[in-house]
Amino acid sequence: MKIFHIKSSDCTLEMENRFADLIAAFAALGISQRVMMSASNRLAAHCAALSIPCDIQKFSGMFDLRTPQAGQRLADKFDPHIIQTHSFDSGMVAAKIKGRGLRLGFAGDPQPDGKKHSDIVLSAGYGQTGKKMEFNVFPVAPLVGNGHAAIAPASRADFDTPENKPLIGAMVDLNGQYGLAAPLGAIREIPELHFWIIGRGEGKDALLEKARKQAVYDRVHFIEAGDDTNWPSLLKALDLCIVPRRKTGVDRLTLEAWSCGVCVLSGMPEGDTPVTHGVNGWLTQGSDALKWREALKRILPDAALRQKLALAGQEEYTKSYAAGKVVRSYLQSYETALRVKA
Repeated sequence: MKIFHIKSSDCTLEMENRFADLIAAFAALGISQRVMMSASNRLAAHCAALSIPCDIQKFSGMFDLRTPQAGQRLADKFDPHIIQTHSFDSGMVAAKIKGRGLRLGFAGDPQPDGKKHSDIVLSAGYGQTGKKMEFNVFPVAPLVGNGHAAIAPASRADFDTPENKPLIGAMVDLNGQYGLAAPLGAIREIPELHFWIIGRGEGKDALLEKARKQAVYDRVHFIEAGDDTNWPSLLKALDLCIVPRRKTGVDRLTLEAWSCGVCVLSGMPEGDTPVTHGVNGWLTQGSDALKWREALKRILPDAALRQKLALAGQEEYTKSYAAGKVVRSYLQSYETALRVKA
């Protein structure tokens, strides 16, 4: 099987961090791959280490005509079985590549003309058994790394955060997809609480202005995320990882936190998250600051409850979402899609 990955610049922070793990897992299985991607030192170095040829492009959105042309050249040379897109913009690129391979996109990617640009759709969700899926939609789980047990938590003092105060945090792209207003409003009513925002994006200044208006600026610590960010150590330093409600996309942050053994408080709706309330995490109303405050005041003082939920989350991650299981899920979906196409 030959896979042509297209990853453009609008990937979320979590997907950026995990994309290298996906191609590394395929490489370990001897699968032939080519990668076309936006400029990223980390991913370029990773592809070079795995001897995976890559074409690095400067993506500037769906109207960048150079990008489909470069994709066409790479597809002509490689002749892939699967063209796997990893974001909305990369789906637009794949749609313009003529006559090569089976295009697989992800369910939930918005399309401006209301049409599906993929022959087959992967549903990057959590495979709920009771949910009926369309004939051309195959479930896969988001790939999240493992092996974080030996990584030590980051020092709170390195980020001007007291060691003896409760600390919550989230790993987000600051591009409007995450609703941080409710958590910010909640911590205003909990004076001792500090908040790490691990992220990147043009929304940083607007977020910090919100923190000033909420009078929590001195307790909100923005940690700029880059290619070399040791995000597992940052997550491990938290008392609680919060997952704000997203407008689009898959809740990968819960799986990231679970893989690090951290308790999760999620604002995602039930069914859009792997969290089972009170079993392996806690759910709250996504946009209600009062509900967030009540949940934080319930969970933060109870270390035993947080430990219980964190352990259950880690067990669920190991059972259902560890890399080996997820990669098998991808390959099964690829093979099924190729049979359907044939």
